[in-house]
Amino acid sequence: MSIQSDIAKIGQSPEFIVAMAHMWFACSVLLILAHWGLTLWICAPLCVAIAAAKEFYWDLHYETLPPQTVMDSATDFAEYMLGIALAILVIAL
Repeated sequence: MSIQSDIAKIGQSPEFIVAMAHMWFACSVLLILAHWGLTLWICAPLCVAIAAAKEFYWDLHYETLPPQTVMDSATDFAEYMLGIALAILVIAL
């Protein structure tokens, strides 16, 4: 048994699981920082900068299994941005 076979049993693709993980992680971090009283207009750009550095520097240079392409990093970065947008929407409402 492997994780891939377990995921296949529930009918979800690994790409979907990864996308949701990126999105919910970014959303959770921003909501926690906002709950601690940090200003959204400081936290959101900080989260964007950290996500960009992680995806476009760290992953391209140090992640080797599987090797990352710029397109992979751009996709992951977009998923982080969806999470940040979701957190901003939740905070605004």
